[in-house]
Amino acid sequence: GRTYQLWLMRKGATPIASRLFDTEPDGHALAENIAVPAGETIVGFAISVEPAGGSPQPTTTPILFANAVTE
Repeated sequence: GRTYQLWLMRKGATPIASRLFDTEPDGHALAENIAVPAGETIVGFAISVEPAGGSPQPTTTPILFANAVTE
């Protein structure tokens, strides 16, 4: 009844809900082609464990956080 959810993190604003995914039996997962809404500046990405079907906002503490690389 739980799934992983990717969040697009914005500086000083609430996260944007993104893709839901589950892992393969060996524990690996790949999330590709992540759409970023026009006009948004994404500073990082987070993954949390959410109820099946996802959530509009995280309901648990993220299990992974990564900063976005900018050039």
